[in-house]
Amino acid sequence: MGTVADTRSSMARIFVIFLLPLLLSGCNLSGVAVKMNNSNRPPEGKPSGSVGSLSNATNVEIDNDWNGYSDITPIVRHYRFKLENTALNGALNGDGHFAIGGYGGYNIHQQYSKKIVVPADLTQKFLDKLATAPLVVSKKYKPKMVRRDDFPRVMIKVKAPDREVVFSSRSQGEKNSPWQVRVKKNKVTEYYVSDSPIPGLAIDLLRPQIDHPGLEEAINKARGGLPVKTAAVPTKAKPNMPK
Repeated sequence: MGTVADTRSSMARIFVIFLLPLLLSGCNLSGVAVKMNNSNRPPEGKPSGSVGSLSNATNVEIDNDWNGYSDITPIVRHYRFKLENTALNGALNGDGHFAIGGYGGYNIHQQYSKKIVVPADLTQKFLDKLATAPLVVSKKYKPKMVRRDDFPRVMIKVKAPDREVVFSSRSQGEKNSPWQVRVKKNKVTEYYVSDSPIPGLAIDLLRPQIDHPGLEEAINKARGGLPVKTAAVPTKAKPNMPK
């Protein structure tokens, strides 16, 4: 009969033979998992493809505003759409609210609203265009500013069942580039920058359908037919918009 010491020694050997390799394997697998998770997202400042397909969008919001020291400030264009996937087969259906002026010496202050339906084929072109905007991983957004008294504020928000994508810009670059891009999924927000005119070009696709002729006529008349005066008014002021 073996001693107690012999029994303990045998148990120790069993531990080494059978359990130690499993522990070591677990450590290695954990290391692999960490590397795989880190590799899913490129590091800061590196390209990260695009946001991918937005064809399952359910809601689209667009703000296309401008502010500055002039007789026509501010110019406000706000759009709120739902995608009607049944009766209208994927068309954007909603409202547009518009305003111009109110701060300038000529007391230009006009507001407009209208119902808007964007055909399904044009809606898809708009969403497809947005989906191709190239992204770089970055939490740092620096708008391009080359002129004084010129303050654009543009936002495109696309909501889908699996995520929310927001393109926003305060930049004076081509079609308001660069853009900040935020992608929220599962309560986690990722930040990117798109130094591309593509989001602005996507809005341009819709403009024949969504612009208000009265607003655009007032803008063109004020800019082309009347001298522009500066107005000492803070650019943060906002018009009284309809809700």
